[in-house]
Amino acid sequence: AGHQRSRSSHAMRATERLRDAASSMGGIPLDKFPLVCSRLAKALGAGGGGAFSEAEEAQLASMFSMDAPQLRTVLSAVSYICQQAAFQGLAAEPLYEFLKDEEAGLGMAEPHARAFARVWNDEARGVVQRLRERTLGGPAVLSEVDWQLNVVMGEADIARLREPTALFSLSVNNAGSAAVGGERSEASKVNVEFSHDELYDLFMNLERVQEQLDALSS
Repeated sequence: AGHQRSRSSHAMRATERLRDAASSMGGIPLDKFPLVCSRLAKALGAGGGGAFSEAEEAQLASMFSMDAPQLRTVLSAVSYICQQAAFQGLAAEPLYEFLKDEEAGLGMAEPHARAFARVWNDEARGVVQRLRERTLGGPAVLSEVDWQLNVVMGEADIARLREPTALFSLSVNNAGSAAVGGERSEASKVNVEFSHDELYDLFMNLERVQEQLDALSS
């Protein structure tokens, strides 16, 4: 686990969180994994709520022997990979190479990487089109923020804790979408997870943005 990975030639960046999520994906039955990926890809840019309801997520967690935070991390990772593949114009084969590459990619199990790539081959055009239309419709506006702390006990030693993370659920509306009957359209949910260091980096960047906004408005 501590070996030095080679410099990546892939368009997408392999983070430790994505690699951990890819490892968890390898535990999902191969007959179910493409269905999950397809459902998440179809939900990208479609508006409305998430791809799965809370009840469906609970069923998936039980079916895949995952706890709720682990499942949410996996679902968020699949959505993120599809989104990045769309933004970078990545075809199925380069995505497959990135997913299975153990050195510079995510090190996903080969059958799951191939299944993911097949789903992307089928869904890419629709995802790109929906994201393009959504971007042209206007910027997303943050309307609500919900968060919770995720603290997981280590399996080997109940007294030791793995690194806690913060889970954020962001409700966003498309500012360019027309209101129906004078009411705001239903918000989309964006779920993100931060470690302590990642959250600190985010706050530091937000502080710099705030300083520049203050300078421009003074």
